[in-house]
Amino acid sequence: MGNDFAQDSIAREVVALIDDNQQKVSVKVRKSLMKFQGLVGVSDIETVGHDVNELATALAEAQIVFLTEESAKRFPELLGWIRSLRPLVDLWEITAAPRSSESLSDGFDDSLGMELFNTVRLKPLREKIERRLHQKTLLAGMGIVSRSLRMGLIAETIERVAPTDASVLIVGASGSGKELIAGALHNYSRRKGKPFVALNCGAIPEGLIESELFGHRKGAFTGSIGSRSGYFSQADGGTILLDEIGEMKPDMQVKLLRALEEGSFYPLGSDRPLSVDVRTLSATNRELEQAIGEGRFREDLYYRLSAIKLSIPSLSERPEDIAPLLMTFASGSQLSGFSSEALSALEEYYWPGNVRQLKNFVTRISALIGDGEVSVSDVKAYIAEQQFSAPTLPVVAQQPQEEVGMDLVYRALMQLGSEVKNLRELIVSNLPDQQNHANNATQTAAPSYRPNSSATQGGEQIIVSAEEVATVESVDAMESKLIGEALRITGGNRRIAAERLGIGERTLYRKMKKYGLS
Repeated sequence: MGNDFAQDSIAREVVALIDDNQQKVSVKVRKSLMKFQGLVGVSDIETVGHDVNELATALAEAQIVFLTEESAKRFPELLGWIRSLRPLVDLWEITAAPRSSESLSDGFDDSLGMELFNTVRLKPLREKIERRLHQKTLLAGMGIVSRSLRMGLIAETIERVAPTDASVLIVGASGSGKELIAGALHNYSRRKGKPFVALNCGAIPEGLIESELFGHRKGAFTGSIGSRSGYFSQADGGTILLDEIGEMKPDMQVKLLRALEEGSFYPLGSDRPLSVDVRTLSATNRELEQAIGEGRFREDLYYRLSAIKLSIPSLSERPEDIAPLLMTFASGSQLSGFSSEALSALEEYYWPGNVRQLKNFVTRISALIGDGEVSVSDVKAYIAEQQFSAPTLPVVAQQPQEEVGMDLVYRALMQLGSEVKNLRELIVSNLPDQQNHANNATQTAAPSYRPNSSATQGGEQIIVSAEEVATVESVDAMESKLIGEALRITGGNRRIAAERLGIGERTLYRKMKKYGLS
């Protein structure tokens, strides 16, 4: 390449894969990155784009990779290789102008406009790189497996808030990792090394929760044959997590509020108060503001618990984290990997149980298939089972009454569409062999069905008419209409439309591109 910066053999956290066929881009980017020696390495895409082993060497320590959209198209296998080798790496797309998160090319996490590659003023680019690397360091230190930008911002907030004694309310769906966030707040605080005590308020019977929190003295109630310290005493000097705080009854909320405000409490059966030094964290999967309006949660307690509020995104809102989490959960199993089609199907699924459900899926699938590769049929069988075993509609909270019915219809129809697709695939897989051979001969075309094709399932013959198959084939059209209607009702607001449809925002954008919706 004519200069000693063309190929940096030292492992770097940031690697730019440069395509010299794009001369204008290549020269400008190279000149800019020469100012970043020691931080950014450069590799010739002609070398790594044809050899996965060369790519593995170049990305040995990579956290961020720069790549142009044109290079990704020129080397179509490259993105897959990078994701397989380094599932947590960020892929930043170099474009003429920066793009919004919604308009990124498939597979990229962020974009860099060419104006950032300015040899005279490189401070914005350096700050952007250094901030993201710091986020990644924090995420790794906190044990959070994520390359989501939203989780990176949460990690920064934890770093700022943890050293204080401010109360923190962690809000997120069940299984989204609220206790992990609470643990990070404790471990990055001055109380690290002191007790961290977690209590699930929803798992303790109403008559016992006061004793569990504050302890009791011998003889305080029938059966109390000895004294026992409560969770607040056990957490003295450290941190207590009140998980599922929204399940606590109002009369107990009064006693908790008094203990938090005074820093002391009376164990059951005692006339002497105990004082403790405890940092209080709480977590809930409920909307406490709504509970306040309904009289089920005290407003004064809410403000006492939520000096800082952290909202944890659901897994469907950060599908980019699915692959890294899968690789992490599967690392101790015999699974050989996941096919690209299987990964796509997993990223499309909405994961109502969030990270906990994903971990359960990996445990289950590894037990079922052993050391094999997870295929798309394995994934679809799992998804179909989840959908058919959970027929109830979701509860829609904090929406005007007139919108609730429409939301439930949207979600029910989206689930119905997925179920119909799975049913169609089940029928097709059981058609006579000669029909399957015909389908294999036209892999990319829609399957051609014979009128009144038949299959046998459970000893009973199933007749599939051409008219019935044609009806099933209209699922995509139904999904397109649903998305279009959701966008119309929300005035084109993609975030709200995605929430209404029960899918992630990036999934919505991919479907909009698929169906040509603007």
